Amino acid sequence: MSQRLPTSPIVAWEQADGFLETCRSLVAVTASLLLRPVDFFQTLKGAGGVPVRQRVIRALVFALILGYLKLAFDVVNIFWLKHLSSHVISPELRAQMSFVTFSALSSPFFVLRPLLILGLTLVFVSAGVKLVLGFDKSIFPVFFIVCYKSAADIFYALPVVGGLFASVWALALILIGVRELYGVPVWRAVTSAVVLPFLLIFFLALSVGPTLNRALIRFYPELRSQVIKLNDMTAYMYILSIVNAAKTYKQELGFYPVNMDVLKKYLSASVTDDVSDPGNASGYAYSYVKQDENRFAVRASPVKMNVSGRFVFYADETGQVRLGGPGGVVVKNTQDMESYEQGQRGEREGAL
Repeated sequence: MSQRLPTSPIVAWEQADGFLETCRSLVAVTASLLLRPVDFFQTLKGAGGVPVRQRVIRALVFALILGYLKLAFDVVNIFWLKHLSSHVISPELRAQMSFVTFSALSSPFFVLRPLLILGLTLVFVSAGVKLVLGFDKSIFPVFFIVCYKSAADIFYALPVVGGLFASVWALALILIGVRELYGVPVWRAVTSAVVLPFLLIFFLALSVGPTLNRALIRFYPELRSQVIKLNDMTAYMYILSIVNAAKTYKQELGFYPVNMDVLKKYLSASVTDDVSDPGNASGYAYSYVKQDENRFAVRASPVKMNVSGRFVFYADETGQVRLGGPGGVVVKNTQDMESYEQGQRGEREGAL
């Protein structure tokens, strides 16, 4: 009996039977996606003879294998960073690396990351295809595109630069897949698979704001330091918005407002929602006090110091934003905040 010879990597993968044959075909599919992605998607489009259910399962299995392989690389890189952190000269960078090594593996959602990435990518690329290419277009090809773009996760084996290579190649695979499977020009593939999904993500981030921050920290706790900095910057901007709104209020009515509730007319909806949120999802709690007809004070304090924010912001009718209170250091931008934080950290380490 002659042995069946598959005609392409995708056919070999979808028809593979047995552990060794499955491993060989997995390697072949990954190599094809990395080296000949156009040929791969052209073959995928014309491939047949395998039940649809089996094709879907094999695509999902491929995505999960590569996704969890990436997770394994992440763990290796975390321990590599842990080793590197003990040899880093900069105390600030050493502290950040130590936090990454501690926090990433402590998340109970760590093992769910491949599923999360796969699901979100599928949602946003499907939305882009529907909105740009037409609602009559099936999103079935998107499923295969998103699953097989996971081949780019193999680049995470490279330390430091692996994430960059993986992101670029994953994006290229999505573009090539949309172009080949839907038969559209490059510009339409770019618009549907890149431009529109990124716009959707951007506007979603603006609409949910702090809620997205909390979700990111839950699934990616090593991003906490970046989210804290974002909370600090947001609190600083909100303080300035409240001060400017109070000054505009006085210009119109001749006195400062009694509380922040009456400033809704002068503040954007996002600022109003965040500063009045009882759950303090933005990481800061805001307070406003009218001292007399010509004076007021507004303060933003972290819900939990050094966890949701690093500074206490204070401002009054002078328009200056200070750290700590009325006699605190004046800050005019985020660089001033970081300089102050580095100075405080240096003082603490010097005291030790």
